[in-house]
Amino acid sequence: MRLHVDRTVRLVLLLLLPGVIVGVALAPYVLRVFGATYAAHGTTLLRLLLLGLPGTAVTSFFTSFLWLERRMWRSPFASWQMRRRFLVQLCS
Repeated sequence: MRLHVDRTVRLVLLLLLPGVIVGVALAPYVLRVFGATYAAHGTTLLRLLLLGLPGTAVTSFFTSFLWLERRMWRSPFASWQMRRRFLVQLCS
């Protein structure tokens, strides 16, 4: 099962990261379809949402595999540990 988890997370990140990078770069142009004011005010929010996608994907897959293994009791601890790692990396 561990092999499947690692492979799935790697493949999702491999597919997701280029989309996030392109989305962050093109956010103002995509939002300009809805108007210049909308693009000016919505670009930062769209970029933040896109930057959060990889972390959300990893957490979702991890929770799904815990559910398949019937070890959901680990989910809150794993979630806390991932948040802690993120904050340590953010602050360093």
